Amino acid sequence: MKACLKDIVIITTDLDYWKKLFCQYGGWEIVSEGYVSSSLSKIYFSETPIKGSECVLRFPHSDVGRIRFIKWELPCRQDYKRPAGKIWDTGGIADFDLRVHDIYKTYFDLQEWGWRPAYLPNRMPAPPFELDEMLMSGPDGVMIAFIQRYQPPLELPEGYLFPSQAYLSAMIVKDYVTAYDFFINRLQFVTVTELNISFQDDVPNNFGIPRNFSQCIQGRLCMFSPDGGKESMMEIIHWPQLRGEDYSANTHPSLRGIFSYRIELKNLTEYFTKISDNNVKWHVPVKKTEIDGRFCLYCSIFSPDGALLEFFEFEE
Repeated sequence: MKACLKDIVIITTDLDYWKKLFCQYGGWEIVSEGYVSSSLSKIYFSETPIKGSECVLRFPHSDVGRIRFIKWELPCRQDYKRPAGKIWDTGGIADFDLRVHDIYKTYFDLQEWGWRPAYLPNRMPAPPFELDEMLMSGPDGVMIAFIQRYQPPLELPEGYLFPSQAYLSAMIVKDYVTAYDFFINRLQFVTVTELNISFQDDVPNNFGIPRNFSQCIQGRLCMFSPDGGKESMMEIIHWPQLRGEDYSANTHPSLRGIFSYRIELKNLTEYFTKISDNNVKWHVPVKKTEIDGRFCLYCSIFSPDGALLEFFEFEE
């Protein structure tokens, strides 16, 4: 399957804030700005189109792992998709990952932008990788994992404070086997790696798990992508010993936060038919709509934990 995770879609109430953070601070660029097409808005809001402005941002060296921000013109207060979401709360899309040159500079800088960490930057227990990670929560309830990797060595472009695309994004799941079966067996995405997560006793950790419980906690994760590529991946994480809130039912398109994965692929109709044979229940079957001023085929599906996946193929 020739496909890629093109966009991570975020519902916001302040487009200007995100443009300033990613472009003026981080060094990204604006790909496009405009309005959400009425045909796509009708799909989101059940045939009652809501006017929405959007802005697509990307790291200049990548055309995948972009961030698409949408602001709806609604007359009511917009609640959060994952209110006060912790890394052990299930449902929807928890975060996305950006690489940084200096994680402590990011830690201090982002606090001035209104972001708060789950804990101080800390070593991520994910052998064979050696890296520091920091989870920070900011406007619209969005969580970003900032990563500084040491081993294997990784050269990042200079001159950017956010020197990568969104190369990874996490979903916290209630049941690892069910989620794995959905993404790998039914949707036929390709596994990149699987890891166990464990902590030493009474040692700080980047997830903010209390130190006196840390040795009792283990996690399991699987990284994957639609075609096995590593430029923009997704992952499922399961914490058997932790039970937080479940936000799987928070799927309304007006809710602020990380809304969906938008996946571009070739031969969408063929893929839709093939995956339908895997006992997949589509949220929106294949239909025509418009994205970025171009007509396309579109369909979508919810994961078992309420993460929305949107598939599209531009017409030639």
